[in-house]
Amino acid sequence: MMLWIMRKLSLLAALLGCVAAFVWLSSDKYIRSTLFPPYSLHNTSVEKHGCSLAFRYLKESRENGARPVRELNRRIDFAELEPDAVVLRIAPALKPGDREAIDEEVAKKSLKPDKKDKKKKPPVLAKDKPLLTDGEAAWVRGGGRLVLALEGDYGPIETSTERRADPFERTSALWPGVQRIQPTGARTLKGAILNDALTLFTLNRGVFAAKLPMDKGEVIALASAEPFTNSHLDEADNLALLQALAPASRAIYFDEYVHELQDAPGVTELLLRWGLGAALIVMGAGALLGFWRARTPIGPPEDDHKETRTQAIDFVGSLAPLYNRALEPHQALALHYKNLLQAVTAQTGLRGAELEAKIRVLLNTNDLAAFAGQRPLTRGGFERYLSELNRGYGRLERAHRR
Repeated sequence: MMLWIMRKLSLLAALLGCVAAFVWLSSDKYIRSTLFPPYSLHNTSVEKHGCSLAFRYLKESRENGARPVRELNRRIDFAELEPDAVVLRIAPALKPGDREAIDEEVAKKSLKPDKKDKKKKPPVLAKDKPLLTDGEAAWVRGGGRLVLALEGDYGPIETSTERRADPFERTSALWPGVQRIQPTGARTLKGAILNDALTLFTLNRGVFAAKLPMDKGEVIALASAEPFTNSHLDEADNLALLQALAPASRAIYFDEYVHELQDAPGVTELLLRWGLGAALIVMGAGALLGFWRARTPIGPPEDDHKETRTQAIDFVGSLAPLYNRALEPHQALALHYKNLLQAVTAQTGLRGAELEAKIRVLLNTNDLAAFAGQRPLTRGGFERYLSELNRGYGRLERAHRR
């Protein structure tokens, strides 16, 4: 029994250790700052351009009932976003040129092997570098806002580095609370697509931030994503800019699909990014093996009943010789007589003279002193008195049954 308890306790301790390790992995800030890509909302680093504070600020600053702040892990084409939502695409790693300029269903069909031509090449990427996919454009025209905070070229929008980061000028009355944005990365935006855009901020007379209206919605492009990082969010008017781009009246989405995160990362994602996928497989296989081993009996089952009939008889048989060696006949008879007194008292509740009278009737004798163990008995006397005690027990039992 004790061994079984120790085994269960060891298993429980191992399980609690695994749970504690997983909780630590999912909450440790250092791990999240080293495993997740720059400009991701899951990156808590200050030096490596994490954007966790921007996401947390927008999420925590909203009152109950306000529009939600969420993570986007799918392409806008298939995400079914609210028509007036805001998508923050901060320093996207996936550019429009990296995606196929054809419908996804057509792409799936084109990737299937052709029986006639086994060396069929994958579909050619679009050469015109569109700013938006068809699904993104449809969503923006319906009233959505797409914010592009860039760290490099993005489709038809090109970025160029300036020699110096001044002068920085505000050229629109759109956001009166935003006067200056830092750092700018000394970059500006260029491209023919900006000819139809409204310039919001300039840097060295070049376009730093622009708004491209599209029917009911708009695309807002900025030449730097650093103002939204953990290390610069509190500088200049960066926080006011974030609030202006993502107002509480609209649902907000941080686009993590462009950071190649196609699902909200959990402990499994952390372990895979650490290269521990094989360890997960081994742990799973070990758990299945342990469960199978515990459920498969080996040999006949053990009998947990502690006192079988045979053991009880053996116990009585061993106890009788012990009494014979330890007690004289008159002492053993006195113990038997004492048990009779207790049995009569328990059944009738008699005490004193009444109890003594009841005992005389059961034993059919007036010589009770012979049962008190005060004088030695011969073998014949012992057997005679013992028989009288047994008959007394019988009379008591029959009386009780009535």
